[in-house]
Amino acid sequence: MTERADGPSGPLCAPEQLPNKDSRGNRPTLKPAEQLSPMLTPSEIETKLESKKSQPSQLSKTNTQYHKLFKEVSKDELLKQSYTCALQKEILYQGKMFVSDNWICFHSRVFGRDTKISIPAMSVTFIKKTKTALLVPNALVIETTSDQHVFVSFLSRNATYKLLRSICIHLEDFSVEYSDLDGVVQQRRQEMMESSSSGSQTPDYDKITDFAGLPDTLVCAVKSGEVSVHADVHLQTPGLKHRAALNNGSAKPTRGVTLKGKSSAPMSLHAILLIYLVLVSVLVLSSCYMAFKIVALEQRLNSLVSMGEHIRNENAVSPRSQDALNAEIYGELTSNLFKLEKGTTSILCGYGRREHVQPAAETRLVSAQRASVAPSTRTSEFAASARDDSLDENADTMATQEPSPPSSMESNKPGFPKKILGNKLEDKHLCNCCHNILRRPFQAQCGHRFCSYCFNRAVSNGPQKCSACIKEDIFEDPTSILKQGCAFPDNAVRREVENLSAVCINESCNWKGSIKDYELTHEGKCEFMIIPCPSCKERIRFNEQERHNERECPERTLNCKYCKEPFHFKNIKAHDEICPKYPMICEGCAKKKIPREKYVDHIKFCSKFRTPCRFHVVGCDMSVEKEKIHDHERAYAYEHLNLLLHYIMGMKLQLHSEKTKVAELGRRCTELEVKSSTFENVVCVLNREVERFATTMEASNRQHKLDQDKIEALSNKVRQLERTVGLKDLTVAEMEGRLREMSATTFDGVFVWRISDFAKKRQDAIAGRAPAMFSPAFYTNKYGYKMCLRIYLNGDGTGRGSHLSLFFVVMRGLSDALLKWPFNQKVTLMLLDQSNREHIIDAFRPDVTSSSFQRPVSEMNIASGCPLFCPLSKLDAKNSYIRDDTIFIKAIVDLTGL
Repeated sequence: MTERADGPSGPLCAPEQLPNKDSRGNRPTLKPAEQLSPMLTPSEIETKLESKKSQPSQLSKTNTQYHKLFKEVSKDELLKQSYTCALQKEILYQGKMFVSDNWICFHSRVFGRDTKISIPAMSVTFIKKTKTALLVPNALVIETTSDQHVFVSFLSRNATYKLLRSICIHLEDFSVEYSDLDGVVQQRRQEMMESSSSGSQTPDYDKITDFAGLPDTLVCAVKSGEVSVHADVHLQTPGLKHRAALNNGSAKPTRGVTLKGKSSAPMSLHAILLIYLVLVSVLVLSSCYMAFKIVALEQRLNSLVSMGEHIRNENAVSPRSQDALNAEIYGELTSNLFKLEKGTTSILCGYGRREHVQPAAETRLVSAQRASVAPSTRTSEFAASARDDSLDENADTMATQEPSPPSSMESNKPGFPKKILGNKLEDKHLCNCCHNILRRPFQAQCGHRFCSYCFNRAVSNGPQKCSACIKEDIFEDPTSILKQGCAFPDNAVRREVENLSAVCINESCNWKGSIKDYELTHEGKCEFMIIPCPSCKERIRFNEQERHNERECPERTLNCKYCKEPFHFKNIKAHDEICPKYPMICEGCAKKKIPREKYVDHIKFCSKFRTPCRFHVVGCDMSVEKEKIHDHERAYAYEHLNLLLHYIMGMKLQLHSEKTKVAELGRRCTELEVKSSTFENVVCVLNREVERFATTMEASNRQHKLDQDKIEALSNKVRQLERTVGLKDLTVAEMEGRLREMSATTFDGVFVWRISDFAKKRQDAIAGRAPAMFSPAFYTNKYGYKMCLRIYLNGDGTGRGSHLSLFFVVMRGLSDALLKWPFNQKVTLMLLDQSNREHIIDAFRPDVTSSSFQRPVSEMNIASGCPLFCPLSKLDAKNSYIRDDTIFIKAIVDLTGL
């Protein structure tokens, strides 16, 4: 089955296309003979137009296929477009990309293996256009939070890129504006921008040699052999450009040659310029040759496509001969492509890029092999690719000049406070997370609404259960699970909320308007809003913030009017004490405005400054001006000598007392040495005792460990014995129960059941703790039927709460294989009157069709009997059925026929 791409049609729709622009933005004029292929007839043009009209029905079929392949996509979500492409992994997986409002999906079936990729649009973090083999602009890179996918072989990459960016509204779009540059400069700048956006590994500085005038530093570096010079020259004559535009191809071949100088043989500037001219000439010739070959191959390709279309429309050959012809056409096309790849490889080998060209050749080989499988489809696809690649550069520029606006649903604030609402509040306008008025509402799959900020914060740590669904007891898995991509912006409710009337919640503010106006113009800007001061934390009004910061804030910062240094207002006095520019007054000469940092230098040379007498250390307490210090010393020479004598005598007496203290200290040191030697001996004795005690403790610890091991072993034995005793007790209890059953068992079909503690057991039945009781088993004979009774003291079924219910149960016995089935013996049930006057009797004969009387396949069959056996009112009244809190039930099985 052939497959059509739901994207743009093939090159045969040329009448609807505009001619490509050249590098200066001018459209070349086309001759009528060049607009359409010479093989295209009017009937074929009508066929192509009808095929374009049938695209909506084709899109509907593709939509059905899309929902059939991807079950996780909602049935209500319509397919927007589908594109034929390939997923690049270890091999190319050819398939289809499906794009809807919330999903980007890909499906491929190669070698019988299905490959499916489902990407939620909200999980996409990056979309980038790139190139395959560094030449063909037909690839897109889509990155998510956890993976990266590379899709290639797009027929219209730019249309796909625009559609993907339109559904991924959360991504930022950056536009690149080119300067009004002419000629080679504008062309090289666009190529450098494209190579950087397509992930090219060629550095930008490699292409600098296209411009005239080499810097001296670069010339020196080339001489020293430290820099590799790469020359990229692009040359196209007007005729070649015209033919390239007509054939929907843009040929920009690039040839690179690397020169590496040797440090041992430096080259002169003349030799470098000569080599550069030779390289430029070689590159110009190779570029012209490659442009000519590309244009020739494209013309041949168009002729082959037109020939294939013409042959298909004639219907004059058998399907087998048609396939053979298609195979021949594509064989010739493949050989031409390999020739082109081989020429490109030989050129790029000089740049060391063989590793990039060889995978491209392998990719083309795989594409050609696949094309031979479905020739009709691949013909239209390859032709459309050739047409779209020619428009790629202009489309890239247009895409970068049309940035998508930022999403209006992005918000980093919780909901609006309830107090701003001017009228009655409705629950549908409240966020189910913060319980405030919705801001940028999102609606989850379960139907509950959340603020954009609240929803993103809730799902940031992974999927979460909807608290509103749990509170309303309507939780459903997985509808009530909140996760990325499961909610959508609720624009209807957003418009309702934004149109609600609102008032300002700040005191003394009379603002009124809608919530939309409140968010845009008033929120966070109200002059009466109370805010904390960032310095002193005092709460002030917004319109008083400037005055508070300048005059009232105790933590405000001021600049010193002397030194211009900043300081806090509360530290103004401390700053005045240390300010180096603070003005001071000389106490001697009374000079004013002396900076503190120069005050010390001033008093050193000030003759009027009063300083202490040099003999103040011996007792002279007079302060004298510096210019009169010598007069003072001559006038008071006797007093100074007298003070000095007294000072020396005092020092002598003090020296004598110090000698006495030194002798006393020496004596005390001797005594301390004797005591320290004594203490050393004591410490040695104590150390030996400590070592002996440590040895004893170690032995005690070893003995204690042994004792602990013995205790643990004995404890294990005790626990084992306790388990053994418990098992024995269970065995004994089981044996006692069997013994009681055997003692109560009868083998003649008659059984009397004694039920003691009747009142307590009935209360347990009323309370539901033990609604039913089983009797011991009894037999018709030793190898006969095994039976028992089941009694409900508070009734069962129709007799619940009003009657005592009694049932007969057939049990599985060891001799069932020897008996006749179904059970068909008459059964009589009796409640015995302990005065032997009036027994309550009920009898029945089994229904042989009932499963209750078939051969048991489990321990016992379903009980069958009398739900209205005895009214409870008869037992509650004074009666002779209950004596000593005990009743007797009797069962008789008729043994006739056994």
